[in-house]
Amino acid sequence: MIEHKNNKKQQGQEGQALLFVIVALTIALSVGVSVSLRTLSSISRVTTTDTASRVLSAAEGGLEHFLSYSTSELSDATDICDSLDYEPDDFNEDCVIHYDPVETDNIEARAVVMVEPYYGDPDENGAHTIEIEGGDFATINLNGYNDESESSLTICWEGDSDIYYTLVAGRDVSDWSKGIVCGDITGSPGCFSDVGDDGTRAEFDLDGCPEGYKGIEITVPGGFDNFDHEKSLSIVPLNSNIIATFVPHPEGFGILGYRITSRGELIEDRVVKTVRVVRATRSLPYLPASFTFGLFSDGGIINEGTQMSDLGY
Repeated sequence: MIEHKNNKKQQGQEGQALLFVIVALTIALSVGVSVSLRTLSSISRVTTTDTASRVLSAAEGGLEHFLSYSTSELSDATDICDSLDYEPDDFNEDCVIHYDPVETDNIEARAVVMVEPYYGDPDENGAHTIEIEGGDFATINLNGYNDESESSLTICWEGDSDIYYTLVAGRDVSDWSKGIVCGDITGSPGCFSDVGDDGTRAEFDLDGCPEGYKGIEITVPGGFDNFDHEKSLSIVPLNSNIIATFVPHPEGFGILGYRITSRGELIEDRVVKTVRVVRATRSLPYLPASFTFGLFSDGGIINEGTQMSDLGY
């Protein structure tokens, strides 16, 4: 009888030990699964970050490669690189840049590049926007801009800076114009204390200007033929940085530069897996600010004994 009781007590102890083992295993398994999931999540984040960085680097590499082209090379590329649609096994050397693969994986990186003439932003009715630092200089090409007849163009900018603009129109300097536009629209003397009758005050809510921008409308001469049609507009913010928008009327600009679109691709097993697109606009080259300073200085330009006529500016 005593032996029977001892057997029951031993069986109870064994049952409790088994329960403790099951609980311990459950806790250990939960901890292990949690750590595994956390590790897998971390690996996934690292892989995703690496993939994103890799495809972005591929796209930026293609962009930088084409930004190094000359204007004539970009002009030729508009006829050749006019699409982003290339099969994974297409080795077009003109428009597709292939990067050396990494030995440890089977992923191929490449950039597909398209080049287009840029006539202004099509989403903004052909307007052209550019950031200009105070005292810096920006020029846009007006060749082909309403050549047959006189037209207008609006200069808009965000910021309180005054601006100085120069319009070069053909070979006859009497068709050229310039002016200082006062950014202060409150009616105080502002920049007029120095410029006298040449001063013009900016206005708000001009046709085509973005909301909150001030601007001025200028006249662009027309009726140019052959080499007499060379036209350009330059502006210099005199006080601080500005964002300037040039709005054409009534038609759009001629060519202002080239828009380069680069699509980075990661290819695995001849299938495009990841894509990233970047874009930049390369403007046409223009002369530095010192050229305008020379043209409009009091003494004109002296070259080999011949002095350019004083423009009176």
